[in-house]
Amino acid sequence: MRLWDATSGLQLYCLEGHKGEVTSVAFSSDGTRIVSGSDDRTVRVWDATSGAELLSLRGGTSMVDCVAFSPNGAHIASGCFDRIVSIWETASGTKLAHLEGHQGHVSSVAFSSDGMLIASGSDDETVRVWDAGSKDCLDVIRGLGGVAVNIRQRLKDEVGEMYVIREQFLESIIEIACTGKPVAYFPQRLRYCTTTANDFCWIGHFGKHIGIIKLEKTLN
Repeated sequence: MRLWDATSGLQLYCLEGHKGEVTSVAFSSDGTRIVSGSDDRTVRVWDATSGAELLSLRGGTSMVDCVAFSPNGAHIASGCFDRIVSIWETASGTKLAHLEGHQGHVSSVAFSSDGMLIASGSDDETVRVWDAGSKDCLDVIRGLGGVAVNIRQRLKDEVGEMYVIREQFLESIIEIACTGKPVAYFPQRLRYCTTTANDFCWIGHFGKHIGIIKLEKTLN
């Protein structure tokens, strides 16, 4: 895994430790730590300043497909091919809970902006919303008609909107999860999306390019 300077484009570190393909990476909100998941079944936490490995966590019985930090960095969520979402304490590496309910592999996890909720997407064509405190499943959004590859929460005027990439055949649709309203359509399979505070959505697919769209134009 490589860490790059976003301004200069120079490589800062090569983070070595995973024994298999790295499937997911995420920064903590303060930019001091990195979490990564791999098909070697581990979740690893790194110091973003020095590149040193801080923790190595056993993700589950199968490959780890997605990871996410809570907004305050105190917790990590990971999703695996064994259909389980695991919650970890970042400071100690202690596993706090494993959330069961999906009938397919967990392909994406995300925290709400206040850290009170966790959303998980799966190839069982559902998104599940969990209480981060009690670990109860609060809602199941069904009928996506495709794999929920990636989910992201965006706040606008204090109203949260959860977006999901839905795969259908070899095409992808970004839509609002709770209403099914399409936001954007792509003729390729997308692997990842992330939203910014100024309503831009960055997308990555299985090709060689990164795309950017302005969500507000498509939502109005």
